[in-house]
Amino acid sequence: MTDPNYDGYEREQFGVGYIFEHRFNDTVKIGSRLRYGGLDSDFRVLQMAGPLTGNGLIPRHAAHAVERAYGLTTDNNVQLDFSTGPVTHTVLAGIDFRRTTSDFKFDLGAAQPLDVTNPRYGFPVGPFATYTDSEQKMQQLGVYLQDQISFGNFHALLGVRHDWADEESRNRLKNTTQTQSERAASYRTGLLYQFDNGIAPYVSYSTSFEPVIGVDASGKSFVPTEASQFEVGVKYKPDFMDALFTVSAFDITQNNVLTPGPVLGFNIQQGEIRSRGLEFEARGNVTPNLELIGALTLLNTEIAASNISPSVVGNRPQGIPDYFGSLWANYKFDAGALNGLTLGGGVRFVGASYADDANKVRAPGYTLIDAAIRYDLGAANAAWKGAEATLNVTNLLDKEYYSGCSTGFYCQVGNGRTVLAGLRYRW
Repeated sequence: MTDPNYDGYEREQFGVGYIFEHRFNDTVKIGSRLRYGGLDSDFRVLQMAGPLTGNGLIPRHAAHAVERAYGLTTDNNVQLDFSTGPVTHTVLAGIDFRRTTSDFKFDLGAAQPLDVTNPRYGFPVGPFATYTDSEQKMQQLGVYLQDQISFGNFHALLGVRHDWADEESRNRLKNTTQTQSERAASYRTGLLYQFDNGIAPYVSYSTSFEPVIGVDASGKSFVPTEASQFEVGVKYKPDFMDALFTVSAFDITQNNVLTPGPVLGFNIQQGEIRSRGLEFEARGNVTPNLELIGALTLLNTEIAASNISPSVVGNRPQGIPDYFGSLWANYKFDAGALNGLTLGGGVRFVGASYADDANKVRAPGYTLIDAAIRYDLGAANAAWKGAEATLNVTNLLDKEYYSGCSTGFYCQVGNGRTVLAGLRYRW
C-alpha cells in the first residue's frame, strides 16, 4: 500500500522548563512550574483511497502533512496545612495558564493503484492540491481551589475549578477567521475511609472541561470535550509488606469526543461516549532493592449518541481496545561498583479494537517490551548530588505492529524502537 520511495516521517521536538517548590514553615508552601515546548513534523505517505477492487487493485492517493506547534504552560499555587479542632486541612489554591499555536497544512495528490498480485513501486505521484491550510491559537486560564480533609479515619477531597478558553482559527484557503470563547466550571469530590487493617474503600465523582486543538475536514474548529466520572474502589496497604493494591470500577461519560471521520486523515466529534470498566493495580517492594508494578484495565466503551449516524449507537468507538495493561520491574543497586544504578524492564499489552464505527472490521492487539536505566550521579560524586541520568527505550525489540486502525481500512504503523536519554537535576 505504501511506497518506500515516497514515504517519510521527520519529527523534531524540544521542551524546556522548571519546577520550583519552597516551604516557608509547617503551614505555608508555594509551588511553581513552567514549560515551553515545540514540535515540527513532516509526514508523507501513500494511503489507501478505498477497498480492494475485484481485479486486485488497491486505489491510493499521496498525502503530505506539515505541522508546527508551540506551547507554553505555567502553574502557580500555594498550599496551606492547618487544623480546625480535630479536622486537618490541606488547602491548595492556584492559577494556571497555557497558550498554544498550531499550523497545519495537508496536501493530497494522485497516485498509481497498487496491484497486490504484482506490487511495483517508484511511480511518480501528484499533482498535489492543498486540502487544509490552517492556523490556530488557543489560550486557557484556570483558577482552582481544593481542600483535602482528614477527620479520624475519614479522608475527603473537595475541589472546584473555573476555566476561560479563547480560540482563534484562520483558514488560509478561504481567507476566513473564526473565534470562539468557552467558560466552564468543573468539580471533584471524594471520600475514603481507612480501616486499621489497611483496607480503605473510597468513592469519587468529578467533571472536566478540555479545549480541543484542531479542525475538521471543512476547517471548522473543534469545541471543548466535557466529561463526568464516577468511581468506586478499594485500596489495601498491608502492614506486613511495603505494597499497595487497588481495585476500582468507573463510569465515564464524554461529550464531543474526537473520532476518525469519513474524510481520511481528519477527525470529527462524536456526540457522546460512555466508558465503564474495572481497574486493577498492584505495586510494592518485594525486597529492599526490587520493585514490581502491575496494572490491568478492562474496558467496555460504547457510542451513546452520534453526530455521524444513529445506526452506530451502542457500538464500540474506533480504536478503543477491550483491555490494556502493563508489568514492570525496577532493581536498584545500593552497594559496590553499581551503587546508584537502577535497571527497569517490562511489558505493555493492548487488546484488539474495531477499525470502524459499524464494528465490522477488527484490528488485532499487540504486546511490547520496554526497558529503562537510571543512574544517581550523586552516588559517584557527592558534588553531583541531585543529578540523575536516564535512558529509556520503548519497543525494545523494534516490533512491527499497528497502533490502531480507522475508517474500515486505514491502519497506523506503531512507533519502532525509540531511545530517549535525559539528564535531571533537583535542587
